[in-house]
Amino acid sequence: MNHSSTGTRRCDGGLVAILLLTSILTMLNSASFPALVPVLQQQWDLTNTEAGLISGIFYGGYICAVPFTVSLTDHVDAKRIYLVALVVTAVAGLAFALFAQGFWSALLARALAGAGMAGTYMPGLRLITDRTAPGRHARWIALYTATYSLGISVSYVATIEFAEHVGWQGAVALGASGALISALMILPVPGDTHPAPSGRIHLPNMRPVLKNRPALRYIALYGLHNWELFAFQSWIVAYLTWCGVQAAAGPDWPKWVSWITALFLVASMAASIGCAELATRFGRPRVIATVMGLALVLSIVAGSGAHWPIWAVVPACLLFSMLTMADSAAITTGAMFAAAEGQRGITLAVHSIVGFSGGLLGPLAVGVVLDVTTAALGKASWLGGFVTMAMGSVAGLILLAMARRAR
Repeated sequence: MNHSSTGTRRCDGGLVAILLLTSILTMLNSASFPALVPVLQQQWDLTNTEAGLISGIFYGGYICAVPFTVSLTDHVDAKRIYLVALVVTAVAGLAFALFAQGFWSALLARALAGAGMAGTYMPGLRLITDRTAPGRHARWIALYTATYSLGISVSYVATIEFAEHVGWQGAVALGASGALISALMILPVPGDTHPAPSGRIHLPNMRPVLKNRPALRYIALYGLHNWELFAFQSWIVAYLTWCGVQAAAGPDWPKWVSWITALFLVASMAASIGCAELATRFGRPRVIATVMGLALVLSIVAGSGAHWPIWAVVPACLLFSMLTMADSAAITTGAMFAAAEGQRGITLAVHSIVGFSGGLLGPLAVGVVLDVTTAALGKASWLGGFVTMAMGSVAGLILLAMARRAR
């Protein structure tokens, strides 16, 4: 019996390791546009609003595709969905590299990339939960969701480093190869038996999830969390580049920005894993509320880069980055555990739609604030941008307070 349990754990660990690696490879182009904002905004003469929309539309494409890709995991083996999505991801990366020449072409290519991610991120999570022991799901979910930050960090570094040697088009084309390599790694994974689909294509029925109040609470928190998280990740390269100019950090500063951003996101991954463990001990609502309260405070400090030396801005942004990611695994695990029996797939679909709606709107809102306030506030406009990011935490704290009052 012990031998069997050990064998199962080893099998589980091997599968999770494959999914973690393919997630990183698949996401090589996920941050390609945010990493290139300082270059492409100037080259294509984009406003901050346009740049924010191109960053956010990645999550818009995700939102459009995810109701189908995730709810299908209740009927079709997630492996099949994952493989198709990897091909879409590769095509989207090549389309951006070869055909993007301005706002509209970049918008379409990034939307397609988001649709590809809709078939890998949450279906990848379902791949794990369908094939591993239930007693270890909380830990695997925490690792898998936290690896998102590692994938984004690798994307930032790879894009900027490759772009220095082969140009930005070559960097994006190289990133597209990660999805194809991932497909070769996933092919040997054993299939899983699911009930046969009816054959009719129809919109998933989300009404049962909308009646599940505990799940809805975590779903709403996920949307607010992603508003803040993706706004920060979409604008951090542009912000640190700007801070370097203000502080006269020198011509080599832009090369360091990608590595600093990667450090932020790796540290954020560790914060998410740690907070997931704390949430199991002290309660998810309490841990999430603490994280959101601290994020609100740090947003003001981090956004005041015009008034701080660069050596002070970087650690402030590091702490804010960790807080924007810290509650991710705790929120997603809460939604998974709150899902009714037989509704995990559709619950994850609603979770993703709401969550990545925040990811679409957050970067756009910051871009609009920057455009509107720059003339009036000058250097302080970035503080307005960071406070806009932190509105996700403000709304989350209000939601948690309302839930406590209702109980």
